[in-house]
Amino acid sequence: MQRKTIAFLFFITAVLLGFALWKGGPALAGRGLAIGLKQLVRVIPMVTAAFLAAGLMKRLITPELVNQWLGQEAGWRGLFIGWLAGSLIPGGPYVYYPIALSLVHSNIGMGPLMAFVLGKQLSSLERLLMEFPLLGPRLTMVRFGLTWFFPLLLAAVASLVSPVVPQLPDKEAS
Repeated sequence: MQRKTIAFLFFITAVLLGFALWKGGPALAGRGLAIGLKQLVRVIPMVTAAFLAAGLMKRLITPELVNQWLGQEAGWRGLFIGWLAGSLIPGGPYVYYPIALSLVHSNIGMGPLMAFVLGKQLSSLERLLMEFPLLGPRLTMVRFGLTWFFPLLLAAVASLVSPVVPQLPDKEAS
């Protein structure tokens, strides 16, 4: 599956490169590739730190500990902890998805996992700190006021629909 995803991303990149060459020639394509490389260089440290942290978490946080605090039986406490952790963790998807993956391998419940991911996406403290100065307090508070409870609500629904997270193959190097 991962090879297909990578192949698809390179295919999309090749199509976009072809379109950029057709639309604006080598200058436009070069500028676009340069922007992409700058972004890559900027995120490499964050991605590296996230994967290292996820690997350490995988070894330090036992499945028993995750099961106690974030497992199927954790109830609302697990949903709240997942939501709070997702809301507080800094960085983009390249930071929190590796951590979410390590939690999946530690037998997290579906609800707390959804609360973690949705907490990051909808009620992130980092997002609030960006929105407030850029969009103003009124718009920020209206948006937050309308969305803060959705991670908990949707996580509770996810717990009912599918309490167990399907286990993914563990592809770690020995």
